Amino acid sequence: MSAVSRRAAFDIGSGATKLMIADVVGSAIVKEHFAQEVPVAFAVDWKQSSDGNLSAGIQEKGLAVLRRLLEECARHEVPPGAKCAVATEVFRKANNGSAYLDLVLRELSLPVRAPRF
Repeated sequence: MSAVSRRAAFDIGSGATKLMIADVVGSAIVKEHFAQEVPVAFAVDWKQSSDGNLSAGIQEKGLAVLRRLLEECARHEVPPGAKCAVATEVFRKANNGSAYLDLVLRELSLPVRAPRF
């Protein structure tokens, strides 16, 4: 039998940032410890911009939300290296979307993937 491990999964979406912390065996969740969804209107901000960029304000709000959610990871004893994050379409479309994800990595040590479908 595989060992139980604690993991944290972030979904940085166009309208909300979500976090789930759970114990898993392989790819199966055996116990959920924490789940939260926090509204962050990245898509609205990007669509309202005149230059195709995410504003400084929405980027700071996004970072603040991620900081708070990372504090939950610490409270729930998620080990280093047991956090994963994905970002949605707005970060591929915004002119500075990938730069924002690089900022998340630099400031918060959270690598974020923005898969292309």
